[in-house]
Amino acid sequence: MPFTTEDFLEALDLPQEHPYVIGKSSQKEFIQPWSIADYFGSVTSKKPSPNKGRLTRECEFSSAHWGNTDCQSTGNLGLGDYNNKALNADKISFLEEIEPCLASICHMFVLLFGPIIIALCIKRLTSPHRHKHFSPSNVMASGTSKYSMKLNRNATNCMIDLSTRKQSTSHNASCLSSTHQTMMTNHNQNNAIDPNTTAMRFFANLLAVFTPISTESQKFYVHQPSHKFADDFNSCTGVGDPLAYIIALLVSSIIMTDAMYILEFSQSVLVALHILIISIGMKRLGSKTALIIALPITYASFVMMQRQDLDLPTIKPGLYYSKKNVTISNAVENFWPEESYTYEGKGTAWMMTGDTRTGLPFLLYSPPDVHYIRRWVPLPEEKEAVILDIAFPESNVIADKKDVYLLVHGINGNSNEGYVLDFAHQLVAEGNIVAVMVSRGLMNSPVLGNNLLHFARTSDISAASVALKGAIVKLKANSMLAGVGYSMGAITLANYVARAGVDVALDTAIGFSGALDTREQVTFRRSKSLWQPFIAKAMRDTMVGKFMRQIESKFDRHQFNEMMRARSLVDLDRTFFAPYNDFDNLADYYSNTGAMGDFECFDGNQGRIANVSIPLLMVQSLDDPVGTWRSFHDPVKVTSTGNGNTVILFTRKGGHVGWPMGLSPWLYRWSYMNNVASSFVRAVRNGAAWAMNE
Repeated sequence: MPFTTEDFLEALDLPQEHPYVIGKSSQKEFIQPWSIADYFGSVTSKKPSPNKGRLTRECEFSSAHWGNTDCQSTGNLGLGDYNNKALNADKISFLEEIEPCLASICHMFVLLFGPIIIALCIKRLTSPHRHKHFSPSNVMASGTSKYSMKLNRNATNCMIDLSTRKQSTSHNASCLSSTHQTMMTNHNQNNAIDPNTTAMRFFANLLAVFTPISTESQKFYVHQPSHKFADDFNSCTGVGDPLAYIIALLVSSIIMTDAMYILEFSQSVLVALHILIISIGMKRLGSKTALIIALPITYASFVMMQRQDLDLPTIKPGLYYSKKNVTISNAVENFWPEESYTYEGKGTAWMMTGDTRTGLPFLLYSPPDVHYIRRWVPLPEEKEAVILDIAFPESNVIADKKDVYLLVHGINGNSNEGYVLDFAHQLVAEGNIVAVMVSRGLMNSPVLGNNLLHFARTSDISAASVALKGAIVKLKANSMLAGVGYSMGAITLANYVARAGVDVALDTAIGFSGALDTREQVTFRRSKSLWQPFIAKAMRDTMVGKFMRQIESKFDRHQFNEMMRARSLVDLDRTFFAPYNDFDNLADYYSNTGAMGDFECFDGNQGRIANVSIPLLMVQSLDDPVGTWRSFHDPVKVTSTGNGNTVILFTRKGGHVGWPMGLSPWLYRWSYMNNVASSFVRAVRNGAAWAMNE
């Protein structure tokens, strides 16, 4: 039966403010982040108290306002001791902390824009030599001088039309002499060189590599005298071609050894491209010069090809489900049209690899605005609470058979993530309710005790699910409660479904780009070196910037420095999340994080994945550069575990939380994921109704 927004909020019965915080101040005032710069600052400067603006456990019931200066931490990290130089011997430098990210940025730039760079270099190497008049070196060197117009006029007069090439050599010599004399005379008159001109000239040859060539096919230059100015006259051609050749070789050698490019195009095609660049260079620069340049680069590339472990997917793309589960098979075969989940033929053709399909959507898309109503989900046992941002239809009326969606964002995210806003905007427009659970401590939410965020915890999702399900039951609404998770949120959501078993509060769940067995991430070297440094630094800065009081209460100096040196998310899990939350080691933490974390074998101990009691759909792209396909083991056998409630959809392309669509993907944004989730929920509803009627 239909109900209104007010009816749902009343039935939900959740507080509008944090239930365990004393005072009326805003949450923004509650959190005054301790800047990471304080750690890397001068050891002689006085550091601000990490508890300034925080409400600590010791004074939460005695403080009448935020930021009680009497609330001091008593941890053993000893920030006050940073003034002691002897205690700073093990302190890491800022460069050491950001070095992994700098290396990843350079590598990522080449992978994202490599084809464009190669295309520009090939264009440079296959185009006729440019005219001096259009040369960047000439423009930069003479554009600001007083004699530029006269010099260009004399140079232009030296051009000889091919149809009249039989002009007398005396005229040519006279013309060249006139140009040379003009250049020397004006040079002597302009000994004071403009610094701006000098600086611009320094980069002229590099810019010439990517500068379009303008030439007239029937004209050419007479060879200039060997002089400093005459050599500068043709410096663009002399340096630009070899530089373009070297850049093209280096970029092609990188992409022909990269797993994402090999998966997309095959290594033989990429090797052929590399050989093509060498042949173009031989024609342009001469065989000897081109081969001397190419030999060491090509040799190093082939050595890497012999030693690297590409770890390419052996799983075929497609939909995997168990036919022994009548509800699942009926929902998939009769109520879930193939075009609803097929990505092949819909993707963005000019996004060539999983890296571009992952990174560019976040740079190109402009997500819509969504109005949220905030509520807090209490966690009484810990005296904590998590944010629940809820979006309702504009009409404030929820019709019959409209559903409630619980969204769980990715690592270090919030309810304002682009893919979250896009999902909420589309599904709310269709008349549904979308509630976004913000992970503990994120989005300026406080953590009063020492139980900080970690991704093996499922109690927060459980509390939010129970609250939403309770409201639906109270209203006697004909609505399903569907969980939707992204990346790390998908991992935690699937883990909750597996752990809860028959007690799960959700009716169905969908996860995008989330691993089932996170233990497999340890061996995914490409992700650890390329994508995880960014993720790890952002997550570490959040934890250190907001929760220094809690960290110093449990970590000593050595542990803290190990955390700051973490080069990947796996390293951060090993040095921070596992020890801080009292897990034995990284293996213990990962065993508790994934839905298949305790899986041993399909013929023996299948682990908690066999306890899944609701339709669980996991959507994964085989070109995901962040999460490995190996975390799903054998999808045919995984979908047959337990009662066969697990469904896995593999797409050949898509990236990580990407799946861009069309030639103008910003028009569709993340609609593929939105449509897959909503259509699957409708299929499950219709399949369950059919099973009940039967």
